Amino acid sequence: MRAFIDHNDAYSYEDWMNVHINSPIATERALRRTHCPTCDRRRWFAAWFYEWYGWNMTCLRCGDQWSDGAMCPRPFERGWRKKSVAAVIKRWRQETKRAAASSGTPTT
Repeated sequence: MRAFIDHNDAYSYEDWMNVHINSPIATERALRRTHCPTCDRRRWFAAWFYEWYGWNMTCLRCGDQWSDGAMCPRPFERGWRKKSVAAVIKRWRQETKRAAASSGTPTT
């Protein structure tokens, strides 16, 4: 292992200090009623489709999230289920208002 950084190399200090975050835009969204493994019942899900990543779904009852069919890790904090459901509902309403404003149709 080298003890110094050669700035003529392909990967210099400045290169590995840059952070690249891939945040694709959802191309489709839907409300689906399907089986929730956590609730063990049919529940409503808010779902967004992302290119290359598939569907991200959140149960509107328990707040558990799935990314392309795999359950996402749960946060270790008190009240995370209510926060998760509230965040999804807020996002859905904001996107609905934004879509209505861009198309010129009034919202109720």
